[in-house]
Amino acid sequence: AARRMPSTRTFVAAVIVFLLLAVGAGLWMRSNTVDFTPAVAAKMAFPLPDKPSIAVLPFESLSDDKKLGYFTSGLTEGLTAALARLPGLFVISGRSAATYKGKPANLKQVAEEQGVQYLLKGSVQKADDNLRVTARLVDALIGRNVWTGSFDRSDGDVFAVQDEIVKRVSVELQVALTKGGFARSQSRGTNNVEAWLLNVQGAAEFFKFTRDGMLKARELYEAARRADPNWSRAVAGLASIDWYEARRGWSASREDSIRSGMALAERAIQMDPNEPTGYMQLGNLLFLIDQPKRAIEARRKAIKLAPNDFAAVAGLAARLRYRGREQEAVELFERAIRLSPKHPWWVPSAYGHALHLVGRKEEAVAALKRSIDQKPRNPSSQIRLAAVYADLGRMNEAKAAATEVKRLQPKFTTSRYMKSYSLHDAKRDAWYTDLLLRAGLPE
Repeated sequence: AARRMPSTRTFVAAVIVFLLLAVGAGLWMRSNTVDFTPAVAAKMAFPLPDKPSIAVLPFESLSDDKKLGYFTSGLTEGLTAALARLPGLFVISGRSAATYKGKPANLKQVAEEQGVQYLLKGSVQKADDNLRVTARLVDALIGRNVWTGSFDRSDGDVFAVQDEIVKRVSVELQVALTKGGFARSQSRGTNNVEAWLLNVQGAAEFFKFTRDGMLKARELYEAARRADPNWSRAVAGLASIDWYEARRGWSASREDSIRSGMALAERAIQMDPNEPTGYMQLGNLLFLIDQPKRAIEARRKAIKLAPNDFAAVAGLAARLRYRGREQEAVELFERAIRLSPKHPWWVPSAYGHALHLVGRKEEAVAALKRSIDQKPRNPSSQIRLAAVYADLGRMNEAKAAATEVKRLQPKFTTSRYMKSYSLHDAKRDAWYTDLLLRAGLPE
């Protein structure tokens, strides 16, 4: 009997596994050859978005087999759909990119017409029962390949591992273009693509640190748990929401949120004792009920399990700065930044705060400004910047930062802020409160 053609999902998986395996094995080679005349940002039909932008061009079928042609079209559509669900990327619609199907690809022209920096293109060839997929990711603004290579696999093998492949290579694209090492730490423990994507989206909402973001994150983490009931990270994600809502006073009952969060964190640890996220959230909750010794032990356990886990290292640093261990926090933040040079906005914000607490004020200003550049609409870094400027005696800049805080968070009060962000030392809290008031923030 004739062998059936692999599914569209198989084709998507085939391309993405090639990308991942090539990256992981060191087979992706940066090309120094200029492949085409670079695109010019000023000539683009649309301004470049403020996040990495990509178009998946129609993959080319190198065969007269009509079934392979359908397969190749499905691959392009599937890749576009998968990438479009990743927070932090701007992905051109498949309908728009499809207009280039069957045409010689002038990459400079395509980039300028679509208003994107990156283009993914490639081809598919079938020989007997094997598929060969070649692909390359190009940076249109420099006119060069970023990654390139070829991948061979039997259709049966691809079908068996397609979900894992889609997830793993999508992670590598996030590592390269958006989230750095944090993307890898979010991906452990499941091969269920749907669960992983829901968890990634939940984390993106969580790290907005807003009430609305927490509500959305809870829905997404719950959906991730339903998609893979055996994945401890989704359970730990729910514990993190209970912790943060209790910390900020957003829950109907602080005590109920803490109890719920503790139960979820302990459940996550039972599900996977070798996964650090349950210990991380247990530590957060123990800090909240003023058990710092046990909390630090739990957070250190997470680092022992995963010493190169960016989230575990940065998370402990974030907690220690509130417990009189500012110098250790600074050192851990610097380690975390080295582990993941591409890191979320909250890292330079918390690092800047820790630098201020140890007296490295000018460095604190620089770190906080980096955070603001990454996330201009979040007030946290502006609050900390106002305090540093007041401490430096640069009162005009302190007042400007305070004005921005009031614009971003009109109901801000210093007293409410210090309840959530106490340094757990009466003299230090009085000092920091005074800085915020001197900067012009409401009492």
